[in-house]
Amino acid sequence: MKEETKKLISERTKLAMQKPEVKEHVRLGHLNLSRSKETKIKTSNSMKKWHADNKDTDNYLQTCKKISVTNKIIFSQDKYREISRQTMMKLNNDPVFRQKAMFSIKNIEPNKQETKLQNVLDSLNLNSFKYVGNHSFWITYKGYNFNPDFVNNDNMQIIELFGCFWHYRYSKETLALDAIRLEAYKSRGYNVLIITDEELSNITLVKHKILEFVNNGKEILQENKIN
Repeated sequence: MKEETKKLISERTKLAMQKPEVKEHVRLGHLNLSRSKETKIKTSNSMKKWHADNKDTDNYLQTCKKISVTNKIIFSQDKYREISRQTMMKLNNDPVFRQKAMFSIKNIEPNKQETKLQNVLDSLNLNSFKYVGNHSFWITYKGYNFNPDFVNNDNMQIIELFGCFWHYRYSKETLALDAIRLEAYKSRGYNVLIITDEELSNITLVKHKILEFVNNGKEILQENKIN
C-alpha cells in the first residue's frame, strides 16, 4: 500500500471517529456486540491471513507491538474497562453462555489444587479414580452439561473439588447451579464427595474423608498409616 493511500485512510478514519455514532459502533464492535457471526468469522480469517502473509516481513513485529500497545492504552481507560467488566458479568450470569464456554474448552491440564488432590488419591493407591476435569467426561441433565473432577466408574463415585472462587464467591445462581450439578450426578447413580480448597490445607483430614467415602473405607484406612 502506498504511503499517500495510508495517509488518506488515516485522515478519513480520524474524521469519521469524530462522529458519536461511529465511535459507538466501533466500541460495540470491540466488545463483539454489534458484529454478526459472519462478520466475526471474516475478521478472524482476515487477521489470520495478515499474520500468515506478514510474519516474515521486517516490520511484522513492530506492527504487532504497535497494535498491542494501542489495545493496552484503550483498555487502560476506565470507561472501556468498566464496559468490558459489565459485559463479562452479564455473560457469566447467563447459564447458557457459561455452559457453552466450558464445553468448548479442550485439553485442560489439572490446576494446582487438582494436582494436589490427585497426589492424595495416588498416595492412597486409589487408582480407580481418574481425573476427567479435562472435559473428557460429561453428564447432561436438565439442559446443563456438567464436568466432574475425579470419577470412579467401577464403584460409581465422583469426587468434586470445589474452589472458593467459582463455588462460593459468586451469586445465588451459582449455588443453585451446584445443587443441580449434584442432582445430575446422583441421577446417574453416582455417589458424590465434595472436597473444598480450604480442606486441602489439611491433608490428613482429606485422606480420612476420602477413605470414609470409598467402599470398604475402614479396611483401606488400616492399610494406610495416616500421619
